[in-house]
Amino acid sequence: MPESQTTPSNALRVLIVEDDVANRDVMQLVLELAGHKVFTAGTGKEALERAAEDHPDAVLLDLRLPDQSGQAVSKALRAQGAPVPRIIITSGSSLEPADAARFGADAVLQKPFEPDQMLAALR
Repeated sequence: MPESQTTPSNALRVLIVEDDVANRDVMQLVLELAGHKVFTAGTGKEALERAAEDHPDAVLLDLRLPDQSGQAVSKALRAQGAPVPRIIITSGSSLEPADAARFGADAVLQKPFEPDQMLAALR
């Protein structure tokens, strides 16, 4: 398990959008142990509602959600008008960063990824 790498002054508000409960729980645990404040959503609709309500600094966004694609959620997050969070796509399929940038994402994490890779992507 990673050591705590944040202090209260650099802790982030992170929204995890993941429909697989086990994956979501592990990601949440790692981020909370690293000192971040975590919010979660299991669908695109929930993600947009949470983002509007909680104003995350970063979003870890699964591409395959039960109600809509991660691409659509990313575009909608960019269009919300609130401060734009850093959007990191998490995907089990191959996706190039340039492709992710076309729908508003800042980075891509290829599943499965290590906890340190996730923490590094948030920095």
